[in-house]
Amino acid sequence: MLREEICFLMTSNQKYVFSLLCFVLIISGSGGSVHGRRLLSQARPDPNNIAPFARWLVSQNSWGVLSTIADDLGGAPFGNVVSFSDGLPEQGIGVPYFYLTTLDPTAQYALKDHRSSFTISEYPVGTCGKTDPENPTCSKITLTGKLNELDAKSNEAATAKNYLFAKHAEMKDWPKDHNFRVFKLDIEEIFLINYFGGPKPLTVDQYLHPGKFIPPLVAAGYHGTLLRTGSAHDDRRSLPHNRPNRSNARAFARWLVAESNWGVLSTVADELGGAPLGDVVLYSDGQPYHGTGIPYFYLTSVDPIVRYALEAHRSSFTISEYPLGTCGSIDPETCSKITLSGRV
Repeated sequence: MLREEICFLMTSNQKYVFSLLCFVLIISGSGGSVHGRRLLSQARPDPNNIAPFARWLVSQNSWGVLSTIADDLGGAPFGNVVSFSDGLPEQGIGVPYFYLTTLDPTAQYALKDHRSSFTISEYPVGTCGKTDPENPTCSKITLTGKLNELDAKSNEAATAKNYLFAKHAEMKDWPKDHNFRVFKLDIEEIFLINYFGGPKPLTVDQYLHPGKFIPPLVAAGYHGTLLRTGSAHDDRRSLPHNRPNRSNARAFARWLVAESNWGVLSTVADELGGAPLGDVVLYSDGQPYHGTGIPYFYLTSVDPIVRYALEAHRSSFTISEYPLGTCGSIDPETCSKITLSGRV
């Protein structure tokens, strides 16, 4: 695994463009295979059934972007691709648990400032069809609250490990000397979009107690790891070309940004006590095969993330290689990822 930090300045008066970019790039050693993995064990609920839909979206996913407050970036939000579990397969409880190393900035930031948010997209689940990830009919949810480390000797920590290892079998073999710890997001606010009309009204109590809802199974076959579903690509995109050698961090970073087309934009929400808030958005850094490395967004001012970004300016944008299908069989958390931090 290679980690490199690079900063450079771009002068521009154009709105919705990063003007100062500092990024953290983490490159995995795998590649070549285009097989993706996702969990799809329950039918998609009716979007009008808000609480069950939110619980379905969380339980069917295995990874997302966890945003924390970076004290060494002037209090800017910092997003990071992480794996999670909210329970055993088909028995999700709605509360996300994480297995994080204290060598990673996310855990370090969370131990200093617990304010966090966790953003999940329906797109990797494979139920959005040909809809773009930013389209409201391709649902997304952001859980905002406090990211707390669990007591390693507690029953909850043992249970959380069981949840995590059931969905992410390779976690058991992650290096012991990397000081992995179990974290839990104590949810305080929920931002859900699953159709047109803006965020859906949903309280934490409604989310955690959605009532009896047992959707029919549409797939089965859990065997201690995520369900394999073949190619991670949809039918609109060609396979990524010329994946650079992982030792060439700069070339790899440009390749990852150029080949992807969506990520999570995180900013600081004053209305949430200065907590970070992430949102799934589309972007482009240029014409196909002619990327500039600078992400451009097409955003509506109706979206809270835009208002917060224009007020606070401090933002980060996180992209994962996992949706490209070039990570082979490794876990999303150890697949290559990049976070660009700066101003929108």
